[in-house]
Amino acid sequence: MFAVIRYLLKQDFKNNYFSKWYIFSEVLSIGIGLSIYWFTSKALSPHFSQNLEWYQLNYFSYVVLGEAFLMLPLQAFNSGGRIVKGMIVDGIIDGFICIPGAIPRLINSSIFSVLVRDLIYMMLMLVSAKLFLGLNNSWASLAVAMTLMFIFMPGFLGLGQMVAGIVIYLGRGQGLLAQAIGLISVLSGVYFPLSIFKEFKFNGLINLHPYSFYLSGVREYLAFTKIDLSFFIYACLFALISLLFGHLAIKKALILLRKKGLHLFAYY
Repeated sequence: MFAVIRYLLKQDFKNNYFSKWYIFSEVLSIGIGLSIYWFTSKALSPHFSQNLEWYQLNYFSYVVLGEAFLMLPLQAFNSGGRIVKGMIVDGIIDGFICIPGAIPRLINSSIFSVLVRDLIYMMLMLVSAKLFLGLNNSWASLAVAMTLMFIFMPGFLGLGQMVAGIVIYLGRGQGLLAQAIGLISVLSGVYFPLSIFKEFKFNGLINLHPYSFYLSGVREYLAFTKIDLSFFIYACLFALISLLFGHLAIKKALILLRKKGLHLFAYY
């Protein structure tokens, strides 16, 4: 599997960066994005300062940390469906379905290769914000926060597998699910504290959905360098449930397709 991930990662870099100079486009993109956040922070900080006192951050640091630490979890959610959709468009999914176990192995390997690329982007983003724009967190706290992210990643990978199962069966829907990423970002507290939802009846559900719970835990650690035991319990339960349902979603989708006569070969 590691050989497949390495191969897919190399192909991904070749497809996206035709020359080593194209890497500078990513650096430029990071610089532009961080500059927008920085100037926005200067304009809005007086209005947000009271709401951000608990996080011990200015608005620039709040948004950058939210964007950075939600980047891989959101990519894990979106990549599974996008990969399957690409296989359908290229007309190669039938061939892989003929090989027992090939579809889940290929989906997982492809997701991992995309996540490695985005991890590099995330690290460049955090390093740039820290060195040049005054991100007010220590290197050690950022490293621990990344460890917390990796602890939660299996659960998010399971969500990506569920999305892949839906797209395998329906042959569509990836675009609609991708649009949900914007809503997830907002409801996770990337751009503003979740406390603004406290007047709404569904506030409890917002605080408990996986993305907001994860990001709130990371922010709590970055603010106070401590983390509740509930964070790890939630991460373990979320991973077990999500990975189980992700595996079943892909397996069931292929079985249903076979029963409908769209594919003649058994999954196992």
